[in-house]
Amino acid sequence: MIRTDVFAVGIDVGGTWIRVAGLDREGREIFFERTPTVIRSLLPGALRRLIGNSRLKPQKVVVASRGIWTASERDKLIRDLRGLAPNIRAISDVEAAWHAAFENATRPLADRPSGVLVVAGTGSIALGRGYSRPFVRAGGLGPLLGDEGSAYWMGREWIKSQANPLRPGSALVRLGGRPAPVARIANLAKSVLTAALRGHREARGIVREAQQHLARLLWQPAAQLRLTSPILLSWAGSLFRNEAFLKGMQREANRLFKSHSRRTKWVSPSTDAARAAAWLAFHG
Repeated sequence: MIRTDVFAVGIDVGGTWIRVAGLDREGREIFFERTPTVIRSLLPGALRRLIGNSRLKPQKVVVASRGIWTASERDKLIRDLRGLAPNIRAISDVEAAWHAAFENATRPLADRPSGVLVVAGTGSIALGRGYSRPFVRAGGLGPLLGDEGSAYWMGREWIKSQANPLRPGSALVRLGGRPAPVARIANLAKSVLTAALRGHREARGIVREAQQHLARLLWQPAAQLRLTSPILLSWAGSLFRNEAFLKGMQREANRLFKSHSRRTKWVSPSTDAARAAAWLAFHG
């Protein structure tokens, strides 16, 4: 039986999972599901199967995906998903994360917040918006050109710091000397955080430098948008599951913003990206 009670659907295409949230015509969540993620070329088929197998017939859909920044990129994804719903919108996954951090479904639409979100997982990026102003981003340039403060950056710095005292044939040296997948190097961030907690000098230095990089990412959109105190700040991404790392980054950001005569106010993410996308679909 077709589920016509699902009016709006939000889809978050993450690096590990595709998450889907559905709302009825009253804005109540009545559907949530996840499935393993797929590469970009297989995404349209995966979403069609997910929606079809769940027998959903939504009127509005918002898809939040990586690599969706320009109008042409958004238009292409919308064309690929034609027929999924009468009304389809495509946005960046970071934009959905921003809404998940700052938007509140109980807040009137006219009362849009301003604020800056920093995301630190395998990569790193910051996204900010002011009242009635467009989004401004900082970072997000990928492992070759940027991603300072990210898990990949931490893993790479760890390899560099440990390479000299290690024997040439060690696993760590081999990993740093070949075109290893980004995810394998990023996974070393866990070791860096553990070593830092145990007092390892080089690890503690890498962690603090990462936190400083992320603080500077937060400041760039805030400065460009000329946000005034108190500036709302929030976070997302796997690195911040480590509470000590999060608190250290917040200290560095508070110190940096204070040096520019700005006060900060930290806001915990109010929901996840899939539910934020569903909320955008419902009100769009």
